[in-house]
Amino acid sequence: MKTSLNIAENLYKLAKKEALEKGKTVSEIISGWAEKGQRLEAMEGGKKKKKTFRARSLGKPRVDLNSREHWMEVLDDRD
Repeated sequence: MKTSLNIAENLYKLAKKEALEKGKTVSEIISGWAEKGQRLEAMEGGKKKKKTFRARSLGKPRVDLNSREHWMEVLDDRD
C-alpha cells in the first residue's frame, strides 16, 4: 500500500542510514519498525504499563489556603 507520512527528521535520518547499511529502502525499514512495535504491543497484551505514584509529604503547610486573609498576608510579607 502506498501512502504519505510526516515523520520527524531525526527518524528519517536513522531510517535512511539503516537502509543504506542493510541495502533496503527507507520504506522497508520504517515498515519493519512498525511491525516490530505492533508485535511488542501484542506480546504485552496491548496494555500499557500503569505508572504508580506515591504520595510524598511536602512538610508542614506554610499557608492556610482556606483563609484568604492569611495567604494575602504571606504574599505581602514577601516584599
